[in-house]
Amino acid sequence: MPEVLIIEDDKVLNETMCDFLKNFKYNIFCAYTGSEGLNIAKEKLPDVVILDLRLPDTNGMEIIEELKKYVEEIIIITAHGDISDAVKATKLGVYNFLEKPVDLKLLLSELNRAFETVNLKKEIKKLKEQLQKSGLLIGKSKFIERLKEKIGMIAEKNIPVLITGESGTGKEVIARAIHEASNRKNFVAVNCGAIPQELFESELFGYEKGAFTGAEKGKPGKFEIADGGTLFLDEIGELPKNMQVKLLRVLETKEVERIGSTTPKKVDVRIIAATNRDLKTLVNEGQFREDLYFRLSVFNIEAKPLRERIEDIPLLVNYFVDMANEEFGTNIKGVNPDVIEIFQKYYWPGNIRELKNVIYSMIAIATEDILNKSLLPEKLLESFVDEKIELPLGLTIEEVEKRYTLKTLNWVNNNKSRAAKILGITKMTLFSKLKKWDIQ
Repeated sequence: MPEVLIIEDDKVLNETMCDFLKNFKYNIFCAYTGSEGLNIAKEKLPDVVILDLRLPDTNGMEIIEELKKYVEEIIIITAHGDISDAVKATKLGVYNFLEKPVDLKLLLSELNRAFETVNLKKEIKKLKEQLQKSGLLIGKSKFIERLKEKIGMIAEKNIPVLITGESGTGKEVIARAIHEASNRKNFVAVNCGAIPQELFESELFGYEKGAFTGAEKGKPGKFEIADGGTLFLDEIGELPKNMQVKLLRVLETKEVERIGSTTPKKVDVRIIAATNRDLKTLVNEGQFREDLYFRLSVFNIEAKPLRERIEDIPLLVNYFVDMANEEFGTNIKGVNPDVIEIFQKYYWPGNIRELKNVIYSMIAIATEDILNKSLLPEKLLESFVDEKIELPLGLTIEEVEKRYTLKTLNWVNNNKSRAAKILGITKMTLFSKLKKWDIQ
């Protein structure tokens, strides 16, 4: 039962509100002073507090911040002369304020609205916890936190979602997270860029027995398979124009028709589409239907590139190390801090997918249980060798070459084969130069 705490020193008003709200299935706690109200809030943790600004032992303004530690929402009741304080209170995060004399119907309306907000907050919190446990959304950046909130808001709503972003940014992971947070059945993924144009219709809508040569038995399409669930259309920008018309019709009618059939079938499918292309540009160029674009983009989510959420990299690295240990049966315990530093400065054109591949490749050749920079791919190391070398003016060309070579060797833990690759020379040439400089 929803719980409400009333903190009001006027006994008549307090009891009037209490008796009225009990008629609407609210569990009511009553307090007549600020200290009494705080004690009840700490013990009972009610969802909403109705707070008078003028109390015998304190100013209501002074306990708002303390109350917010224990309750979700606060509704202020105040005399006309206290309106300026009430406005200040809203800036402190109270839900709303009502003037005295209190209109009980208006109070009930505001309380109901406050509980809608409370329930939404609880649902978002619950979904965020579920997503964190599932490992689908790894990170602590503002982007990840905001993403979890968005997913909490739309997960149960049967509206299309369009996810945009560079390749490798985790668009399918976001789609799966939306699905996991909903009560829908199965998740079906389709890569529109990987299906030959002549097979699109049969893949999406299925076909009946005898619909074409070789169709010895009927086959359901992805829409039928996803009935009651979620259909993820990846790389939607690659969808042929003739299929765009058919997809639009399904979105409008919620019906599919197999090839060779004349009987439409109702389907309950939630569409999530994703693309690394600019659909608006494709619309302007006539390559993508504008009406389909508007149908798909009821709710938009942009997947940020990894370089814009570098605070998530350490957590992602740990996650991929754990994944690799489980897959390969290895026992890698961690990554050197200097490797994390390199990761956080690298551009990551392939984003999260590239980070995962780098971690897996490092583990594949690791001989120790801590990953160090000598295991990094050449192209990644090369970008940092160039960045790290500081050369004073007046050096000869040979001295510059010597310092660059030594720095490269240091970066790869004296692995001469890898150093030679980064320097663009043969291993024999490197040995020759080191001998010339009398370096072992």
